[in-house]
Amino acid sequence: MLFRSTAIAAGASVTENITFTGLATTDNNVAIRGRDAVMNAIPKGLQLVSTAVSATNTLTVVWKNTTTASVTPPASGTWTAIVFGMFSK
Repeated sequence: MLFRSTAIAAGASVTENITFTGLATTDNNVAIRGRDAVMNAIPKGLQLVSTAVSATNTLTVVWKNTTTASVTPPASGTWTAIVFGMFSK
């Protein structure tokens, strides 16, 4: 997953599309987590606000800078996506 490697203004939100092979538009509950190196590199105050499958194999995420200064996220990282679905119908 690539982040914006440019600064995100104080209080601003940014939206990114990430490719995760296997996502379907019917997947409603998706969580993501960065690997340890990514998690340690995310600036404090940069929060993941929402995730949504916007197309097949595409997850749209919204990040928000909750600080009073601009923050620059890491340029890249490895993330894992988990789809939570119904266990039985």
